[in-house]
Amino acid sequence: MNSHRPTIIVDVDPELSFETNGVLRKIFNFFENGKFQTALESLHNIKINSLKPSEQVILKLFTGEIYEKMGYFLKALQNYRMARELAVKIKKVDLANVARIKVGRINIAMGHIDVGLKQLKNLASESGILLNNELFANTLNAIGYGYRVAGNRKMALRYIDMATGLFGKKHDISIKTEFAVLHNKAGLLRETSNYDDALKIYLFLIKRVNKNNTFFRARLLNNIGFIFRKQGQYRRARIYYTKAHKLERDINARQLQARTLNNLGGVSRMEGDLTKALEYFNESVRIRKQLHDQLGLSSSLLNKGILLKQMGKKKTGEKYLIQSYKIRKLSGSKHMLREVLAELKN
Repeated sequence: MNSHRPTIIVDVDPELSFETNGVLRKIFNFFENGKFQTALESLHNIKINSLKPSEQVILKLFTGEIYEKMGYFLKALQNYRMARELAVKIKKVDLANVARIKVGRINIAMGHIDVGLKQLKNLASESGILLNNELFANTLNAIGYGYRVAGNRKMALRYIDMATGLFGKKHDISIKTEFAVLHNKAGLLRETSNYDDALKIYLFLIKRVNKNNTFFRARLLNNIGFIFRKQGQYRRARIYYTKAHKLERDINARQLQARTLNNLGGVSRMEGDLTKALEYFNESVRIRKQLHDQLGLSSSLLNKGILLKQMGKKKTGEKYLIQSYKIRKLSGSKHMLREVLAELKN
């Protein structure tokens, strides 16, 4: 692994590296330490017209990234689109491609899977204009993520392996990008019930991730908890979920909070504490509705519906299952659709 690149001052995320002034550098430190609200408020205080056009693109990308981490997908998408349009206008190809990756990825996260995959595959087919392996690896990884969400695991593995194949070539893949690809691969292994292999990757990553990168650490803790839950180790799962939830509250990462609450509800349900499980699911639904996190919302609604049926409230439970079904039908994810259909048939 080699993350060195000449003249780079700050790395904002796996897709973007840039030279910037002291103000943006200070804001980046807030971002890295999970102080998203502080970073956002500081960005809003910057007079955008005082920046060079390329810095304006970076500002919009950075703002979008913070909104995405906080779970405000619509605001993230708006900023990514503005960044893309401005980058194209000033002929900054790399920055335009960074924005294109982010637009595609956020569309997938919002449930517009076919749209996001098409955008990303169009970018990958234009690989001749991608100026470095960093951008290409992130494009391939994002496509792999899209196929994961769609339930096409064979294609997901194909693109993730293509991204992994770029590691070590020309020494222009950052450690952050390698971590992002490995994290995606672990998620795929987890979804195919290869829990031990997935756990090895998560433990590898959590030992090496910067201790100040609270957001990524919380994601890893959540994923480790998920594996223990699937293995029936509910007490250990709860320990990891609780650690993740504390970090998520500390940095106001609401999207992650909603996911962890949904998972805690699952653990409580398996332990027989149905009342507590319902509390967790209700809070997860509430947050995800606020964030317009449609795919996440479909998962919380599904779990709430299953639980209510288990509690003897069949009609009410089916109402939530139907809501989940409608969201998943619009997303284009066939495997997610099958999951809720199976519950409706029970």
